Amino acid sequence: MGRDERVYERRCTRLCSFPPRIDETTHVFPTVTGGVGAVDWSGAYSSRVIEVVKWPSSTLSFLLAWEYDPGEGSYLDPPIDLTEYEEVAVAVTNTGDRAVTGAMYDTALPIVFNGDSNAWSPMPMKLDVAAGQTVRHEIPTRGRSFIRLFFKRNDPREPTTVNIVVSRR
Repeated sequence: MGRDERVYERRCTRLCSFPPRIDETTHVFPTVTGGVGAVDWSGAYSSRVIEVVKWPSSTLSFLLAWEYDPGEGSYLDPPIDLTEYEEVAVAVTNTGDRAVTGAMYDTALPIVFNGDSNAWSPMPMKLDVAAGQTVRHEIPTRGRSFIRLFFKRNDPREPTTVNIVVSRR
């Protein structure tokens, strides 16, 4: 066993500090020191046991859609969970050559199912985005547990694409 393999083995078999990235976490548990531990599958061909030593203080952002063509209309699932956040911002950039029309729906239910249309209420804001434009909406989360986005092409015969970034704080 070479030096690099020994270092790798030592690093992956002991409790590690918070890694720069987490892929798929399957177990979260309290540590003996009172912290938060987890099993994460971002190791090379294996899982890793990690400990969260510092919580991120910045806004959590993720990509909901990239170069997505909504076609004649579709919901972007899964719904966006708001339960632990004060505010969410949704930024939609139309990267195509034609306009898109969108709508936002919310619910206060603690559990939702994608096919349950009765659980969702339309929000007053529209997400209409012309070609080459970006529209950003900041939404307070009070009284809401999830939001869901719906998009469609203005001209169903002409393809177009959108990028959607969601930021929660």
